[in-house]
Amino acid sequence: MQPKDAGDGSAVFNIARNLGGSLGTALLDTIVTRREQFHDFQIGAFINNYRPLVTDRVQALTTVFVNKGYDSVTATQQAYAQIKNVVRENAYIMAFNDAFLVVIGSLLAGAVLVWLCHQAKAVPGAVAH
Repeated sequence: MQPKDAGDGSAVFNIARNLGGSLGTALLDTIVTRREQFHDFQIGAFINNYRPLVTDRVQALTTVFVNKGYDSVTATQQAYAQIKNVVRENAYIMAFNDAFLVVIGSLLAGAVLVWLCHQAKAVPGAVAH
């Protein structure tokens, strides 16, 4: 790059950096949202009244809420809401794990690409960085 073009090159580099950061953030946000929905559905498929573990947990939570002064219907609703919160929390953890795997894959791919690049030869009169 010629010295007179250094300012323009810096501006283009900054625009590319900002655009890449924005696209990366939007991509990771989309991945987390979609994967949270996926994991929520997958975990939720195992939460039903036909599983003894679930009915035992609902009864235990209902008892806790009844002891806090709720009526039995509200206590049961609160128990199911509590279970749903646990499922959602675990789904978010799994979604963030998936997003971190994408970041790791991107960093590894970038490292391989950098490793494969050849060093440019110096051009007389160019700005050194």
